[in-house]
Amino acid sequence: MNNHENNVHKYIKDNPIHKDSRALILGTIYPGKNTEEFMCDYFYGNNYTIWSILKKAFPNLDIYSYDDVSDGSKKIKSAGKIESMLSKNNIAISDLVKVPKRKYGVKCHTDSFEEGTEYNIELIE
Repeated sequence: MNNHENNVHKYIKDNPIHKDSRALILGTIYPGKNTEEFMCDYFYGNNYTIWSILKKAFPNLDIYSYDDVSDGSKKIKSAGKIESMLSKNNIAISDLVKVPKRKYGVKCHTDSFEEGTEYNIELIE
């Protein structure tokens, strides 16, 4: 198994963009290796920031609130409500990077990738 196979984007495969999607939430920073430590096991689940913003901006959307996700110990909860909300509203979500190749020592939250990084070319098509 090569180095890239361990780093394939965890969420893209199970979240295809459908032709009837009316909006796209697009990420540009590949999630770090420790996604099991995310507050929510899903896109933007590390600190749950975007979902907290969307929950406040659109309180009628069925998204877990920050308080629902965090119990003070960073307990991971299901992304089911987010996935249901996205599906119900025909909102797609994806990322520009499928398999990152980072420079040694570069933090995972930076957009600094080396040659060999695999991008999500299907988005362009």
